[in-house]
Amino acid sequence: MDGLVFLILGTLGEVAIFFAAQVPTRNGYERSFGETVGFILFMSFFFLPMMYLGLAWILNTTVIRATPDFVTQKTGPIWLRRQVKFSASGLKQFFAVAAASSNNSQTYAANSVYLIDAHDSVWRLAPGLPSSFAANQICHELEDFYGIEDQPVYGVTTDPTHPGPRPKR
Repeated sequence: MDGLVFLILGTLGEVAIFFAAQVPTRNGYERSFGETVGFILFMSFFFLPMMYLGLAWILNTTVIRATPDFVTQKTGPIWLRRQVKFSASGLKQFFAVAAASSNNSQTYAANSVYLIDAHDSVWRLAPGLPSSFAANQICHELEDFYGIEDQPVYGVTTDPTHPGPRPKR
């Protein structure tokens, strides 16, 4: 929904700029071609980024590829952050954030998958999944693949309907 708002506001702003550029000057003279193009380009500086963010939000997909050596996250087709590689040797934890725990948090996005690397840095792997169940499922699959024990993460409240960490087998 947020991406659609950005896209609509950016498009409406661009249309308004185009029509405003057609209005004659205060003296009643028509604007020259150069003045019109300059005005549109100057004002587009504010609204084109909104359109870009809206398109990126709506069209982008995230692909996570797990190999024995790396975890790779690719985002596309519109470039924001194209590809990020994490060494598998330094992975500490994968965790999911449920919608209920992100309401009061300004750090984590709802229904997203995160990773903690060897430097204790937190990286978002998959943003905005359809449910906390999907986010937890991806975390559990990645943990099983890399043999990482599921641990509670400080500051993240687990989803009561799909609790993690999982019981030890």
